[in-house]
Amino acid sequence: MIFTVILLIALLLVGTWLFIRGRRPRRVGDTPHCRRCDYNLTGLKHPTCPECGAWLFPRTIAIGDRHPRKGRIAGGLMMMAIAGTGLGVLAFGVVKGTNWNPYLPDFVLVRKLDDSALAPGVWAELARRQTNSGRANILSDGFLVQWQVDSWVHQVQIPLLQVRPRVQVGDKVPWKLVPSGSIPNPLMLRLANARILCDGREVAPPELAIAEFAAGGFAAYDREFSCADIGRHEVTIEATAEVYINSPNPILAPVGFPPPTKPVASWPVRIAGSFKGVPVGESKIRHVSNDALQDEIRQTVRPVGLAFWPWPPWPPERAHATIMLNGCERGNLLPVDVAFRMFARVEGKEYLFGYARGKRGSLIEVRENTPKLQYTGPIVPTADVVFRSSDEVARGSTDIDEIWDGEIVYKDVPVRNFIPSGGKP
Repeated sequence: MIFTVILLIALLLVGTWLFIRGRRPRRVGDTPHCRRCDYNLTGLKHPTCPECGAWLFPRTIAIGDRHPRKGRIAGGLMMMAIAGTGLGVLAFGVVKGTNWNPYLPDFVLVRKLDDSALAPGVWAELARRQTNSGRANILSDGFLVQWQVDSWVHQVQIPLLQVRPRVQVGDKVPWKLVPSGSIPNPLMLRLANARILCDGREVAPPELAIAEFAAGGFAAYDREFSCADIGRHEVTIEATAEVYINSPNPILAPVGFPPPTKPVASWPVRIAGSFKGVPVGESKIRHVSNDALQDEIRQTVRPVGLAFWPWPPWPPERAHATIMLNGCERGNLLPVDVAFRMFARVEGKEYLFGYARGKRGSLIEVRENTPKLQYTGPIVPTADVVFRSSDEVARGSTDIDEIWDGEIVYKDVPVRNFIPSGGKP
């Protein structure tokens, strides 16, 4: 876009110069003229110009005739018309938000890959053309030359490491990798051969792959380690950033398994973050006690059902199982920060099976963290699901310091039993 604007402005300036030089070319000959009004002074004896009244002396008399050049005038007018039309169309497109990429030829489009702000839209258009033309792959079939591939691949942004700023001694250190920018189709960024270090000491075994980021989303594994000492600590992830070519609509491969293709580029990366270890009790969670928010929070999530997954042995009259959600609908955005433990209440007894948390203005995050052989009660058709606020769940996040204090109960949630009452499944 910038190159096009500069080109059109240059064309407008050149056209203007040609038009002016065509209308007023250099004077030729020895005929005297009034410099102010160009009146022909041949044979005039009076000291003033009879046309405009200017006093005549050498500085106000121009020698020679001007002969307008029709070629320059026509060329200048044509260039001015083209440049003016182009600038007008571009201005209209900017005001209306028009996407010009579909109208540009390939050789113009690929040059825009050098501009990181324009590249995502360019790549989307290249992917569309690849699909419509039946090309095997934009990067691998010769559609782009190597410098264009390198220029684009190295614009992929490495994710950021978020660590909870204050962690109590003995607690797990909450951290996560989050995207720092969009990954356009058909590229996928994979962090491979990752080592997780705290203060230079390896705190988790090396991983084949710790995260993958693509246009369709991202997947990342969080490896837990505990805060051992009071004071400032540095967390570092050392990995190899690998960029792969996926289909125009990439699907993330399972993290920890090698992808089916070879990387088009790879380079070592080091992602760092820090946290402060504090004594037990100093990382307190503030509470918001407002019963009026209960109904609003209830509208943000609704358990559709529970599932009791069996584990051997299977007695015929009792479910020996792990409790899991059998569907959960997310609704409105959260009106306040929340952190809950989730319980299944069966015949007055509660069984912990996961947690839910989220920031104000976002969707709630629901996760199951169920130990095996959790439930050994009777087989039931329904159970209550209880969301109860928890400081521990809040401290397990990277950025929640204040939560709504209360409890939400969903009555008679249907239970799907994967063990029949008559024996083994």
